[in-house]
This record gives sequence, C-alpha cells and structure tokens, in this order.
Amino acid sequence: MNFEHTPAIAEAISTLRDKAAVRKVHLDRLKTTEQHIAKLTAQVEVDAKARVLVQEAATETQNNLRIHLSGLVTSALQAVFGPKYKFHVAFEAKRGRTECVLSFEDQAGNLTAPTEAHGGGAVDIASFALRCSFWSMQRTAPLLILDEPFKFLSAGLVPEAAEMLKSVAHKLGLQVIMVSHIEKLVDIADRVFLVTNDGKSATVTVRE
Repeated sequence: MNFEHTPAIAEAISTLRDKAAVRKVHLDRLKTTEQHIAKLTAQVEVDAKARVLVQEAATETQNNLRIHLSGLVTSALQAVFGPKYKFHVAFEAKRGRTECVLSFEDQAGNLTAPTEAHGGGAVDIASFALRCSFWSMQRTAPLLILDEPFKFLSAGLVPEAAEMLKSVAHKLGLQVIMVSHIEKLVDIADRVFLVTNDGKSATVTVRE
C-alpha cells in the first residue's frame, strides 16, 4: 500500500510543505533584518567615531584659541600694567552649547569678569588686544580703526599703552587709524590730522 497517496498522509505532507515555505519566508526576513541591523551597527560605529573626531577637533581648536587669545591679551596688559593682570580664557558647556568665558586674573589667581569695574583702563587695553587677536586669525585688510582708544586709561600709563600699540601694530603688520584727544597717544602717530571746529564748520589740517 502506498501511504503517500492516502488522504491523511497527503494532507500531512502538504501541511509540512506549507510550514517549510512559511519557515523559509521567516528565515529570509530574519536574514534581511540581520543584514539591516549589521549595516545600522556599522553606521552607528562610524557615527560614534566621527563624533569623537569632531569633539577632538573642537577641543584642539578651543585650546589653540585659548592660547592665542590669552597670550596676546596678557602680553598687552602686562606691557601696560606689569604683572598685575593676566587674561583668562575658558570654554564652558552652558544651556546645551559651548560658551567662551573671558576673565581677568589677578596675581592671587582670582578671576573677575571684564564687565565688572576695573580701574585704570584694563578693559580698554584688553579690548584693543582682542580686536588685534581676532584680526590676526581672520587676516582681512591690514587696517584697524580706533575711536578714542584707551580713554579710561590712567594718564600715567598712556606712554606704556602707546608703545604697546606701536609694537603690536608693527608685529602684525597693521595700519592703525585712530581718533584721540590724548596728546601722548597722538604723538606716536606717523601722521596727524588736526580737526578743529568753530561751531559752524570743521577744518582739517596736517600737523607737522
């Protein structure tokens, strides 16, 4: 007797074949899913490595910027005030983003914000040096225009500030055009234009 041709056996074989076909479909789907997971895992690893590289690049950039800014501004401050001040630059994560925090550091290591009162014109010197620092990184036209620089600087420190300005401009190759009423600061200029105003009109003359 051929059992394969009995109704019960034929139905069982058909059922097994159907289940085998379903199993194959599931296995194919499982294989596709595993391949997709493998691709996603590889992409995640690539993204993780990329994030590490970006973070390392950002950290290096921050360190270079910190050294550049703090070095030039500290040099300018100490050229005028001696060792009284250093310029401190730090990067801090705030509100989900990185912010640059600028501070004055005294000889005791105490940090104060530039917005707080600093007698003697320290903010004026730091502002000038920061402008020069940013210019040196961008390297745009070698021209710096200053309107009443160092106006809060103590009169006794103006000669030091004038020499510092000349030194920085010379080292960076900057041409400086400035407006000033401070005679000792005007005296360092290569060329002076004197502006007088009689209330009705202004006259410009070249001072010899």
